[in-house]
Amino acid sequence: MATSKKFLKGFANLNVFTDIQDELDAYGTLSEDARHALSGAVSCTVTDNKTAASISGDDDPNWYTENVWATTDLEVTVHEMELATLADILGVSMGDDGVLEEGAFDESHTFALTFSALKSDMGYRMYRYHSCQLMSYSVAHKTRAATTEAQDYVLKIQAKPRRIDGKIRSTKDAAKGESLSWLEDIDKLPAALGA
Repeated sequence: MATSKKFLKGFANLNVFTDIQDELDAYGTLSEDARHALSGAVSCTVTDNKTAASISGDDDPNWYTENVWATTDLEVTVHEMELATLADILGVSMGDDGVLEEGAFDESHTFALTFSALKSDMGYRMYRYHSCQLMSYSVAHKTRAATTEAQDYVLKIQAKPRRIDGKIRSTKDAAKGESLSWLEDIDKLPAALGA
């Protein structure tokens, strides 16, 4: 009897939450309009950065070893990026004239990120990254050719532990046809926050 294979084969439903509180005693959105749905999601590469920490004992250099999860790097590619959304992700205000000014003294801004990956059984695996910073972004501008090609934004994001509990990522599966509304909100911690 053949078993059905379960693998991931898609990337969609990308959201950023730009107005969040990430403190030792509270975590959550600070405003109703904190969520930005990003259209044109192309790809996302995820790399967990873990290191082994060892304690010596009983003449064994690895008497106790554990993996320490420091951060996760995400490289997200999107076809579209509204200038106002980019400003919110960067934590920079746009001028009344609609100009986004960026500079060396801009402080890093914390945001949350959610997205889904289509599964081979047509369900979804959903992800929440709780505390992120945009480390850099790039766009490869090219002259217009005979065919129209999107000039994608590549966002290099680093997810770090959420301050209230040290969590970096939450993952949840949804069966085919189930709601993906879990991606449209982030946790409110402690649970009484905003209740």
